[in-house]
Amino acid sequence: MKWTLLRVIRQMMGVSYDDIAPRNRIADIKVPVLLIHGEDDDVIPVDDAYTIHENLPSCRLIIVPGGKHSDLEAFAPYFPDVHEFLNANLVGVDA
Repeated sequence: MKWTLLRVIRQMMGVSYDDIAPRNRIADIKVPVLLIHGEDDDVIPVDDAYTIHENLPSCRLIIVPGGKHSDLEAFAPYFPDVHEFLNANLVGVDA
C-alpha cells in the first residue's frame, strides 16, 4: 500500500517523495525550526525526527514521551515551548 501511494504521489507531482521528503530537504531551510515529534508516533517513525535533527542540528527538537500522531493531549505540556519559540523567532510581527 505504501509503495502504491508513493507511486501515485510521484505521478501527480512529477517528483519522487524522496526528493521532497523533510529528512532530505531540511538542510535547505534557512529559518529557525522547532520540531516536535511524538515518541510513539505510529504514522511517522520517531527516527525520522532524529534524522531531520541530524541534518539540521540548529533546529530545536522536542520528543514528546508517549506522544502519538496528532495526539494533542500528550503535546499540550509543550505548548509553552511553541509559544516561546514563536515569540523569539517572529521578529517584527504584532501579536
